[in-house]
Amino acid sequence: GSLIHSSTDYPVNSAASSRNCPVMKEIINHLLDIGRGLVVRREHQAMRRSLDGYRDRGLLTALLPGVYCRPQDAQDLGLRVRAVALHHPDAVITGRAAARFTFWPELEVKTVEVARQWHTATAVGFIFRRRRIPPEWRLTSGGVTFTHPAVTVLDLCAELGGAVIDEALRRRSVSLAQLWSALTCFTRRRGNRLRRILLRESRDLPWSEMEREGHVWLRLSLIHI
Repeated sequence: GSLIHSSTDYPVNSAASSRNCPVMKEIINHLLDIGRGLVVRREHQAMRRSLDGYRDRGLLTALLPGVYCRPQDAQDLGLRVRAVALHHPDAVITGRAAARFTFWPELEVKTVEVARQWHTATAVGFIFRRRRIPPEWRLTSGGVTFTHPAVTVLDLCAELGGAVIDEALRRRSVSLAQLWSALTCFTRRRGNRLRRILLRESRDLPWSEMEREGHVWLRLSLIHI
């Protein structure tokens, strides 16, 4: 479904705008419900002071400037990536979070990494990097844009080694040809030498890190025969 909801400005009188007003609490809860857990400050001009007041009192949490959720939901990864899309519609989710939502749902994610073409200040729980992802290497789901699994795999090679390649190949989320194509597209990246080595070792399409090591040792032994 669509991620971005149209603005809903309620007529707010001085009594209703009181931070302790039950009516205001009900309105904000309604906005959070229709926003599937998020409310965007700029979409509700008449309620900006009330939203800020709820944030200041700890009744709302700002995931990113002007994007609020309930405090108990602040660690929800789905809300965090949607907050990025709402605050920066041009942004692309990368790294572990991209892997989690596109092919590796069990992967642990502590920080959401984001690519944008412009410099963006880092917020708690997010890392923004200035980087261009070509449209053909993007994937959009539920209004959130992620790197294509082939790019995500290459991004994670430095951290996870061949395990991420094996996981993506085993799940048939990418092909080896797609991985080589993505590597060719990003030719000047630091760490590409390691990526090439890992992809060469993947020509036998191993299913586990142990099998990968076995293939490497087998090739090394044949070299010395």
